[in-house]
Amino acid sequence: MKLKKTLMVTPLLLLSINAIAGMGDINGNTKCTIVDSISKKKVIAKSCTYDGAVGGSMSYAISQLNFKLPNGSTYRTVNNATFDFDKNGNVQNLKKSISVNGKAAEIINLHHKTFKKFLIKK
Repeated sequence: MKLKKTLMVTPLLLLSINAIAGMGDINGNTKCTIVDSISKKKVIAKSCTYDGAVGGSMSYAISQLNFKLPNGSTYRTVNNATFDFDKNGNVQNLKKSISVNGKAAEIINLHHKTFKKFLIKK
């Protein structure tokens, strides 16, 4: 009887370990807005498609997306983050990186009419 209990518990333990992380493919249609010139307040907004993968675990998150415009241009984005939690469950030691077409990038928030940068308050 003990052997049957052990054989039943082992697969359940393995499933719980696998449930800590996940990764999935995504794709769809969206609207891509490209800021051509901040100083001239010029944007190009077009329908586009995207595909890629997103995933994460208890200490890591990643998204790798490819956006394709109707003219054939492709923008490849990678967004990585590593982190852990303090004893109260708050995120700490956050390290993140973002790239567009293989080059380091920075996310900035722009007001859609004035093109002025703004911060998002937590």
